[in-house]
Amino acid sequence: MYSLIHKLNISLFKKIISVFLIVIAPIFILGIYIRNWGASTVREELSKSSTAQIEFYLNQLEQEIERLKILQYTCLNDESLNRLAVQYSIMSDYEIVSNLKQLQSRLITIAYSSSYVKNVSAHIFSINKTVSSTRGG
Repeated sequence: MYSLIHKLNISLFKKIISVFLIVIAPIFILGIYIRNWGASTVREELSKSSTAQIEFYLNQLEQEIERLKILQYTCLNDESLNRLAVQYSIMSDYEIVSNLKQLQSRLITIAYSSSYVKNVSAHIFSINKTVSSTRGG
């Protein structure tokens, strides 16, 4: 009798464990699947966000470079620069210093207009002088 009850208890225990595993195993597998799906979704979203941020900063940098190019070309038409290049030999010392200061002021303005620019200089070939935003002429 004891052996029969013992066998029934063991087989009942096995059945309970089997049913428990049959019920829990799919839930466990589903949990693992959802975790992996969530991780891949987060990874994709982070990648998209990083890509968008990089594109934004690249666009901003390209616009800044374009703006600096425009400033460079407009500086070529600067009155002080052109006077120094063309009329230097017939200018008085006062006119030379005045035009050098005006040119340096414009170069300083360009240098301060962008965090990417540390120094702006203009070389005047006809008089072999370089005027800089940091050290003058």
